[in-house]
Amino acid sequence: MQYKSLALSKLNKASINNKIMMYAKDTAAFIKSAISSRKVQLKHCFWLLSIMVCNLFLKIKIEHSSIVYIKGVSLLKLKRFDEAINYFERKAKEDPYKPLLMLGLARVKLCKREYNGCIKLCEQLFTRGVSLKALHICFWQASLSAKNYSEAARYAKKHIQSKGIGVFSSHHILEVARKLNKCKLWHECLKYCNFALSLRDFPDEILHLKGISLAQIGDFKQSEATYLQLIKRNLHYPPGHFGLARSYFRQERYLEAIKKCQYVFSHFSPPSDMYSIMAESLLNEEMYKEAEKFSNDYFENKGLMYNGRILQKCMLKVNLHEHHLLRVLWRIKIKLKDFEAAADIYMDLNRLSQRMSFLKFYGEESLLVPCFDNSITGIYT
Repeated sequence: MQYKSLALSKLNKASINNKIMMYAKDTAAFIKSAISSRKVQLKHCFWLLSIMVCNLFLKIKIEHSSIVYIKGVSLLKLKRFDEAINYFERKAKEDPYKPLLMLGLARVKLCKREYNGCIKLCEQLFTRGVSLKALHICFWQASLSAKNYSEAARYAKKHIQSKGIGVFSSHHILEVARKLNKCKLWHECLKYCNFALSLRDFPDEILHLKGISLAQIGDFKQSEATYLQLIKRNLHYPPGHFGLARSYFRQERYLEAIKKCQYVFSHFSPPSDMYSIMAESLLNEEMYKEAEKFSNDYFENKGLMYNGRILQKCMLKVNLHEHHLLRVLWRIKIKLKDFEAAADIYMDLNRLSQRMSFLKFYGEESLLVPCFDNSITGIYT
């Protein structure tokens, strides 16, 4: 009897092994054909393979919650959201006490931008005493995406201070600070930047965001000190030098702003506002010829100007900082008493002003509207 049961168990193992081998061959053949026919991108093949392996385990009745979760997450990565939701909901009804299934459902809702639904599911798991790294990250991302920035920051800060789950770091605070900076919530941004700076490892961008926030609330001295600290920490980080030039300019320290702009032009690819800062600093230091040459060279090198006039075909290309630089050039021409050139630039400014107001209020899409120029009637838009 003992030999018979042993033989049967060996037979069952052999049949399972045969099933696995057959399934593996089918899987390999499918992946090979998918890649060769280019129907599936290479990065998606991993998730397809993951689903197939999970299906194999489920076929031979190994229904561990991790396997079910991995299959659902693989569906999620392939952006088969409805299929993933139906799968997790069906499995959660079969066994409502497995937290991984609810976590999977929360992750699907997060990807579908159903942030409130995701937060509710996460809170349900928290009340049940579940503490998984993926769960905490899911809740934090949902709070951040739902624009509950302060809540997301407090949550990350609490877990960093408690040193409990070890999943949050200064990079998560940085994500929140970016959002607060984008929403122009300067004091909140400054608060969390200071907290991130108290941690052992923090990215350079934290100091950059702190410098921006300080400048926006009018504390230019502290902003300057922050950017000097950033440059000392990482000399090759461009935003540190950009921020310091802006800080000097806002404090009306024009010679220092000129020197810093010159350093920026020789070492980095500068943003367009650096050019207007340089030109206006030269103007304020009464270096009119240098300011005129610098401004003209900029517009001509960009292909925006010919013979002192902005080209009609380039009207759509001029951005806000270039518009400001053109205004600076107009002031320079007046200082040099070149009134004819100043009048030409003034006409160009009038043609651009309405477009710039559209750009400020409606964004880049407004530039798709073609400009109308009726030189006979003298109407410029």
